[in-house]
Amino acid sequence: MIESYATRRDAADAAADGIARLLRQDLQVQTRASLVLSGGSSPQESLRQLASEPLDWARVDVTLTDERLVPATDPASNEGMLRQHFLIEQAAQAQFVPLEAKLLSGMQRPFSAVLCGMGTDGHIASLFPDLPDLPSLLTLDNPAPCASVMTAASPHPRMTLTLSWLCQTRCVFLLVFGPQKRALLDNPQDTPVRHLLQQTQAPVRILWAP
Repeated sequence: MIESYATRRDAADAAADGIARLLRQDLQVQTRASLVLSGGSSPQESLRQLASEPLDWARVDVTLTDERLVPATDPASNEGMLRQHFLIEQAAQAQFVPLEAKLLSGMQRPFSAVLCGMGTDGHIASLFPDLPDLPSLLTLDNPAPCASVMTAASPHPRMTLTLSWLCQTRCVFLLVFGPQKRALLDNPQDTPVRHLLQQTQAPVRILWAP
């Protein structure tokens, strides 16, 4: 079921509220909690709101759904975006975890939440339709946390979480804006996002606004 909101701000607020609630619940019963966040422009409003939540952020580990292999100071860096829009205010105390298999394996799982976007080609994270090894990256029994990929859609090599790890979470929040992406959600065909929507390992909240 798609949750439709009147404005993008409303959808972003709903995502931030839902993520904060799950983090708060996990921090009550666990020593640490883990959070996976997307790069790009769509999640920035959610990230700024989430950063102001009064949580025990020092006990939260944060990683990315995917990353371009560029320095964090590069404008194309998702880590750089995260440091600018999320690792501030209250959330400045959170621990950032780079996309490296050994480091990811040390994070608390299931993740409290995954905030994910979607491209107009149906890609999620950096799971693009043109990847030659896409089928293995979309299988839920793939033990690898992440993989290095190249796509014609980007000049930079990338690291991405596999679908099996994106789904090791209490909830995936899929934040989607615009009529073109809504049409794709209504008919995902054979795109990477279809595999996310059809899996039953993790609940998915789809939050859409024009």
